[in-house]
Amino acid sequence: MQQEGGMLHVTLSELRGNFEELGNMVSGDGHRIIVTRRGKPWLALVHVEDAQYLEAREDAIDLREARKALAEGGDNVPWEQVKKELGR
Repeated sequence: MQQEGGMLHVTLSELRGNFEELGNMVSGDGHRIIVTRRGKPWLALVHVEDAQYLEAREDAIDLREARKALAEGGDNVPWEQVKKELGR
């Protein structure tokens, strides 16, 4: 385990061997942990509230982009036509 840039980095093997301890660090203390596999960042362990916040932010961005697209006007293209043009 090593600290880098404010986040704890652990290998997948370290995660397997210390899952409960690391889970408690995330859920109890709010730590964010980067799990590496083969020396590269693979996934992050974050508190459920962080994940919910990210999901809400993504939803807000999607809604803003959808409203912007609707406000542009123009012709609507049926989904079946889009799929055909993309070769799907």
